[in-house]
Amino acid sequence: LKQNAIALLQFGTTYLVDNDLVKISTRVRSMNIIPQTEAMVLSMTATKRVGTERNRLYYLALKQFENAMMLSPNSRFAFFECGKMLHQMAFSSSSPSTQIYLLGSAIKKLEQAVAIDNSFLEAYLALGDVTLDFVIHEHRMDIAIQNNDPGLIYMMGDMIKDAANQFRKALAYDPAHDPNDTENSEESHSISSSLSSPSPSSPSSPRSRADRPRPAPPSPPMSAIVHVRAENLVAKAKDIKFFALIEASLSVPLLQRPIQDRCRTLEEIHVRNALFVSWKTLVFFSKFAINLKSFSLHSAILNDSVLESLGDNMPSLTALDLTGCQGLTRWSASISRSLHSLTLNGCTWKESLFLQAFKQHTNLRTLSLCSSSISDGLVVSLSSHLQQLTSLSLKKTRDPHHHPLCCDQVTKPVFSLPSLLTVDLSGCPLLANSSVLSISKSSPLLLTLNLRGCKLIGDIPIVAIAKRCSKLQRMDLGETDITNLSLKAIGRNLDYLIELDLSGCVGITGQGVRQLSGCLSLQVLNLSDSTR
Repeated sequence: LKQNAIALLQFGTTYLVDNDLVKISTRVRSMNIIPQTEAMVLSMTATKRVGTERNRLYYLALKQFENAMMLSPNSRFAFFECGKMLHQMAFSSSSPSTQIYLLGSAIKKLEQAVAIDNSFLEAYLALGDVTLDFVIHEHRMDIAIQNNDPGLIYMMGDMIKDAANQFRKALAYDPAHDPNDTENSEESHSISSSLSSPSPSSPSSPRSRADRPRPAPPSPPMSAIVHVRAENLVAKAKDIKFFALIEASLSVPLLQRPIQDRCRTLEEIHVRNALFVSWKTLVFFSKFAINLKSFSLHSAILNDSVLESLGDNMPSLTALDLTGCQGLTRWSASISRSLHSLTLNGCTWKESLFLQAFKQHTNLRTLSLCSSSISDGLVVSLSSHLQQLTSLSLKKTRDPHHHPLCCDQVTKPVFSLPSLLTVDLSGCPLLANSSVLSISKSSPLLLTLNLRGCKLIGDIPIVAIAKRCSKLQRMDLGETDITNLSLKAIGRNLDYLIELDLSGCVGITGQGVRQLSGCLSLQVLNLSDSTR
């Protein structure tokens, strides 16, 4: 009777002759159909409205869904539709905290739908989508990174793995055969057998072949649907989320193919706070990221074999950033010698490890050692190995005994490199005037100079730089000991200056600032905390 009723609605005919069909009656199992239908109508109407009216309709729909779920706690469709609506509501809200709350609520509703029916295919797919959006939500990931919270970042990785597992469960479920539904299976089998081989005693059906119900069009294979979801999962994940996804793929093979394809197309990737990234994940990534040119990996725990793998499989690498990475004992000889940019900020490695890197990569153009622990001898070695260096940052650099960089005999050879265009020495409070004077003598093409917090730097080196480095575009002289004399020299000589930071310079006055009127290209001038 069930199949005949469906055929009658769809095709206008039935398997039975009219006289055999005496009566069809239905009995509503629970009355949640009314509030559930009202909720779905309100939800669909809300998507076509904006502003306050949309929020009002969503609120009314949510109330109706709650009534439906209360009337029938085992209604999988009520939880499923409510979860889908909460997902929509999250993207209609402009508040990051509200979006996170709604996405979390959607996950709970969809999890309840799956708990009621563990073969609910659409619920698995929706749960995977919502979980992924919850993880990739930029505001939530920024909170994890800004607070430097490894536990929260680990949780992000686990949730991405959970999203992948939802898709895997959907793929494992075959809607053509549900082993838990034996009653319906036997019923459908008996109906199909009775229709295909009628009883000899029963009269043949008077209907023609054209009157028989037409079969429903075939649905796409479930594997194709789920693989598309997996590809979308990989395509959405970026940076630290992408590495969490690689971590998930080690136990969810479904993701490995799209991840491999994505790795081959990557040319750069930046991963901050990579504490959860395991060695296996890095090795897996390096095997397929053969076209990678720029790689930033912050705060990871490495070993020598991982660095070897990165070098062996990334021949096109030109920029490497290992800020805050620990655990290495030797530099890898396999890392591309075409490396042009190397960032080792905050690294407390042995001096021999730094020296191996400098000797191997003599073509370096950019080197950053901010807050690193390096000795005077290592700084001197820069001038002998890195003759082509154009950008050097020694911000807050200290030797292993935690003394600030200050010795003239150490800094003069480095600042005499003729190709330097950018120099950052901020945070070195004992840096002497004579060290900065050497920059003015040997680097006439200098474009950017940062001396913030170098409290001993006065007028003599700044006047010399203004006269000899006339192409300077950006200067930060905040918290230095300069006076109006330096501003006068800057105003007369630096025609290309775009940005100038004088914050915290208590030795300058308004009269000196007026001397900057000669800098016709000046766009940004910071005078905060300059008391006079």
